[in-house]
Amino acid sequence: MPYIMSNKICSKCGETNKLFRYRWHGQNKTHLFVSECRNCELKATKEHQQKNKEYWRALNRKSYKNWTFEQKQSRLIKSNCRHKRLHPVLWAQELTEFITEEAHLLRKLRNKLTNCTWHVDHIIPLNGNNVSGLHVWNNLQVIPAAENLAKKNKYAVGG
Repeated sequence: MPYIMSNKICSKCGETNKLFRYRWHGQNKTHLFVSECRNCELKATKEHQQKNKEYWRALNRKSYKNWTFEQKQSRLIKSNCRHKRLHPVLWAQELTEFITEEAHLLRKLRNKLTNCTWHVDHIIPLNGNNVSGLHVWNNLQVIPAAENLAKKNKYAVGG
């Protein structure tokens, strides 16, 4: 609902020249101002939310159940931007989990077939001296244990 500056007197704080919500009254078929200014209305809403947490949780859960996958993804991205946090996109996180699980299954299969020990390794070490890699799907490889132990936390730049 839009807010409009008005000379109207707020019923709660008694001040004028404040923002009031302007809304459509369905029965009277007219536009009208609510009796409380924007600040008083927000304050009352916050107090109601704090006193009735279970009611608001149930209302939010009910609303969230009807969201489409795209709406949930959009909300997640907006939330991450708003909180200045960087989270991986959900599909990338799922892909990393899938590839990690597949790499461990491949390691077990190679251990069984070759009678050698194999490791799942990060191509760019997570805590190297000169570089730090990420635990993401395209930074994993299955290599022989001897090669992995010789490599340690080093990363050879170039070819």
